[in-house]
Amino acid sequence: MAKEGRHTIGRTTDSPADGQPHESATLGVAEVMVRLSLSRAQVYRLVKDGILKASKQDALLQFSDCDVAEAAADLAVHRERIAVLLRLFTAILVEHGIDDLPEICVEGIESGMGEVANMLLLVSMAARASDLYVMPIEDGDRLLLRNGDKLREIVRVERDLGNLLKEKLKALASLGDGETGSTSAAIFRHTGENLSAQVRVSVLQTLAGEHLQLQFFHSGEVQTLECLGYTPIQSKELRGLLSGKPGLLVLAGSHDRIVQQHRLALADYMGAKGKLIVSIDRALNYQSESIVHLDGSHDENTDGVELWQAAMRLGPDVVMVDRVASGVQVESLIGALAAGTAVLVQSPAATSVAALRHLFEVGFGRRELARYLLAVSECNLVPQLCLDCRAQRTITLDEANFLRAPTTAKVYVAAGCDHCVDGARGSRAVWGLVVGDEAMALDFDTEEALPAETAIDPLSSDLSLASALRACVLAGDVDIEQAIPRVR
Repeated sequence: MAKEGRHTIGRTTDSPADGQPHESATLGVAEVMVRLSLSRAQVYRLVKDGILKASKQDALLQFSDCDVAEAAADLAVHRERIAVLLRLFTAILVEHGIDDLPEICVEGIESGMGEVANMLLLVSMAARASDLYVMPIEDGDRLLLRNGDKLREIVRVERDLGNLLKEKLKALASLGDGETGSTSAAIFRHTGENLSAQVRVSVLQTLAGEHLQLQFFHSGEVQTLECLGYTPIQSKELRGLLSGKPGLLVLAGSHDRIVQQHRLALADYMGAKGKLIVSIDRALNYQSESIVHLDGSHDENTDGVELWQAAMRLGPDVVMVDRVASGVQVESLIGALAAGTAVLVQSPAATSVAALRHLFEVGFGRRELARYLLAVSECNLVPQLCLDCRAQRTITLDEANFLRAPTTAKVYVAAGCDHCVDGARGSRAVWGLVVGDEAMALDFDTEEALPAETAIDPLSSDLSLASALRACVLAGDVDIEQAIPRVR
């Protein structure tokens, strides 16, 4: 590793103080290129990174033979570290049945880290990972892979290699250093070994350094309402609404991944029914073959009327909108509804009431909601019990009365084992669906919505979030002691 300060370039045209010639031979850039088997740009990069000392004489870089030899030793160490990473990733791929990869010879640091980035993505796809994190720590970066309910560290890399890995990953997403501020993101598609995925790269500046998150949406993953966690009754009701008269469906949810999967599942369902779906994408959304995606990411400072006009000229059956932020956009939305087009509106609000309140605040009145609203969906993530260690117990009389369950029902609580530690294996989505008149009964147009919500029996509807939570408890998926406070 280079010592600090080695990147400093000084000017020197004087002879040593004692008048004696230099002990080490002086080399030019071309000679260093040959000695280290590097390009001119790579030699300059070594100087910039402090791996190779240089001086200037007559505006030309010069290097001592000793410094070049030391840099060669540093490069050999870096190449070996890269080779270790590649061997580790190759072993992981073999575990997933990918064992015919060509042997990679690490010739350069830049090209070697490019291979590391590609193989890391291949490992993530082979493991069907949902997320990959490059997390900065004091002396480097941790590489963490999330697969279902498990988050595990696969390796740690030194800071210089970690920084180069981040550069390579951002380059794959065409996300240059000039585009990364406090937060930035991009989506790209990656393929290899008959695997393919859409990858969302998010860059976040933290106190420890630059943090990267890569979210994967794997090709071939079937998105259905049931897979997302909807109950059979909710799924049937929602499909019926989507197959009926056109209207407004509001999708509330603050968990980005769930929101993305939700919109893709709805698009796949409606696309299979022969409907033309147009999406106005102001945020970064995963792409679907069932959707005509219109790029609204550069439309932040406009009212969006032109995008709506472009969408409506296509004659869509459905328009999906990931943001409604102004009265002008509300007018365009109502115009689409009046023209017989179904509209799906995403809202980052966590609850149905909050989502409706937002629409009301930006100009969508009760009269229009009463005329066009089909339903509002909301999502809640709850810890899912570990099946290996969950503890069964008899339901208490008060719990049975509250959940309207038989007193003979068996329920479960978290215990803990070597597989899960805290008794849970990840989380699962539980949905609530508020339909038509029920949604209009919510007091969303005032700040005092809580009394109105509590006045409604949470278990009165089979479509409610509370009913879905009750079903999870009785099925043994959720800890009853954690679920009951959420039902109230």
